[in-house]
Amino acid sequence: MARANDDGLFKKLQALPDVVDVAAIKTDTMFRAGYELRVRQPLDHANPGGGTFLQSVYVGHIDEASPVLFETEGYSVRGGGRPKELATILRCNQIIVEHRFFGTSAPDSLVWKYLTTKQAADDHHHITTLLKGSIRGSGSAAERAREGRRRSSTGTTTPSTSMPVSRMSLRSTSRRRTPASSNSCGRSARRKRGTGSGSFRSRC
Repeated sequence: MARANDDGLFKKLQALPDVVDVAAIKTDTMFRAGYELRVRQPLDHANPGGGTFLQSVYVGHIDEASPVLFETEGYSVRGGGRPKELATILRCNQIIVEHRFFGTSAPDSLVWKYLTTKQAADDHHHITTLLKGSIRGSGSAAERAREGRRRSSTGTTTPSTSMPVSRMSLRSTSRRRTPASSNSCGRSARRKRGTGSGSFRSRC
């Protein structure tokens, strides 16, 4: 992992509306440059004049001729400078968006009624609109966990290709595909009943 910079792209990103901060980050050597953006988002896209929060967006850039992978995370982002599997296969630029209300993308006060599929899809639409002129190339999108549902149900982002990955379908707490960590968290009695999910999810 190395810290890389592209002065031209850096200045373009800094000049974008609603981009409050741009910082160079360590990236894989596959990328020529890597940045973390802090993007201002409304808590409620139906009321843009209300409260706002800052959302983290991670950019890994090769060149303007390469395709762009837009990857939406279901939770917080770890290692924003690392290429995702599809980016490695396609040798393409990469944009990773941290989910609203997770990680560093949370407001000072969490108003849970704004943690919805529609609000998150509007976050992604705002980001793609902002970055479209700065990071060129044909767009592809990958969704993690519940993200595939969001894209198909809202249609607010329009990549040329969409690929749901890592979709989870948990039908019971005793399936062999259930991760071993889930079977070791919480109280055994509650796991057997399939209740108390909040208690062991908070520990996993």
